[in-house]
Amino acid sequence: MAERKTGSSSALKLIQHKHCAICGKAQLVGDPEVCSPECKKVMDDNIKKKRMWWIYMALLFAAIALFIVVPMFINF
Repeated sequence: MAERKTGSSSALKLIQHKHCAICGKAQLVGDPEVCSPECKKVMDDNIKKKRMWWIYMALLFAAIALFIVVPMFINF
């Protein structure tokens, strides 16, 4: 099995960084989560879509619960 060499003197030191949540572009630690206004708009749109999805699922669950529970009380 081949052994991996570590700690070589020719290794490059990387600057601490993170990546944009949308496009993946590298940016310094401490910068905002996204790298540009365009990525910020995309992220905000994604958050709105996810929030609406959860609202629709809650409404669907409530409607199904009503269709199950209400007929149980009507028969008595």
